[in-house]
Amino acid sequence: PMPRRRSQPNWSRVRLLAMDVDGVLTDGTVLILAAGGEGKSFSILDGHGLRLLERAGVVTAWISGRASEATTRRARELQIPHLFQGRLDKRTVLADLAGRLGLTAADCAYIGDDEIDEPAFISVRRRGGIACRVGHDQKQTHADHLLPAVDEAHAFLRALGNRMGRG
Repeated sequence: PMPRRRSQPNWSRVRLLAMDVDGVLTDGTVLILAAGGEGKSFSILDGHGLRLLERAGVVTAWISGRASEATTRRARELQIPHLFQGRLDKRTVLADLAGRLGLTAADCAYIGDDEIDEPAFISVRRRGGIACRVGHDQKQTHADHLLPAVDEAHAFLRALGNRMGRG
């Protein structure tokens, strides 16, 4: 399923897909373990979509506001080439990465789920890229695509991977 649209972006021109982790790739739950570690629940299904995107030539990046060993392990398992953790300045991280890759914001898509992602949405949209927000609290977003729930984000990543993998 594709997200509800506020515009008609061209997904086929996306060369960098960057996303938040908690609330996009997970349901936002962090398990604090008695032994001192933590855990998160990632979907196998969106992992498949991310691999398909990689095969289609789309670079993937995860930009998270909090550092987590669970995120590091999952990124390593999926061979996500760009992982940034403990970064609240997601707009800056995304712009710097795109520049290093020789891309413009128009070549980028960003998926996030809360207010900390809004500066990245604004920056990407103003320059012709695609911004997608996940979650129920979407009334005041600058994103041009809306996915009401995390499970829809997982389905969207699979569908996008399948669509771009064919092209």
